[in-house]
Amino acid sequence: MDHQWNITDDNEYTKHLKKLTENLPKPKNIVVISAHWLTNGTYVTIDKTPEQVYDFYGFPQKLYEIQYKPSGSPEIAEKIIEIGKEKDIHGSLKWGIDHAAWSVLYHIYPDADIQLLK
Repeated sequence: MDHQWNITDDNEYTKHLKKLTENLPKPKNIVVISAHWLTNGTYVTIDKTPEQVYDFYGFPQKLYEIQYKPSGSPEIAEKIIEIGKEKDIHGSLKWGIDHAAWSVLYHIYPDADIQLLK
């Protein structure tokens, strides 16, 4: 049996994701909160051009060929850090946009024209 891959396949799930923009206003920024970044503490990506991270291994080559390169927003990241200063939130350039974010947003905003913070 062939596997279905939501990242690359055109299926009911991905069709639903693509339809979300019909009823949602287009945001300028999206902040993604994910447990896919193992740290001591809480961090936000402050990179203007965050790297796309392929944080999975041993999957079909077609998954590694997906390119999703949204810009970041150091300015919004700094606001998040300021708002969360009592919670010890820090900025970092060490992690990019992992598959928890790009595999979904790839279908919702395929042009990667939304600033993304993680």
